[in-house]
Amino acid sequence: MIDRGQIVEALLGQVVALLPEAGKIGLTEDTDLRDFAGFDSITIVQLLMWAEAAYGISLTDDEEAIGRASSVSGLADYLVKRWK
Repeated sequence: MIDRGQIVEALLGQVVALLPEAGKIGLTEDTDLRDFAGFDSITIVQLLMWAEAAYGISLTDDEEAIGRASSVSGLADYLVKRWK
């Protein structure tokens, strides 16, 4: 079974890697990532590609996954749902 807490921690780390300024403001799983300059369609694709590689789930052509990528929490919940 996939562990949501581990997914959240991994996604938070990846968001900070993609958007270093996110790490400076106390990023949480519920932070709206759209509030960060640079969080755009390219960043979403990069985050989804990372998650695909990490969890073996196809996401980049999935409209729901793209929509859920506006927060770590939303994407983590979606990954858990898709894993089942």
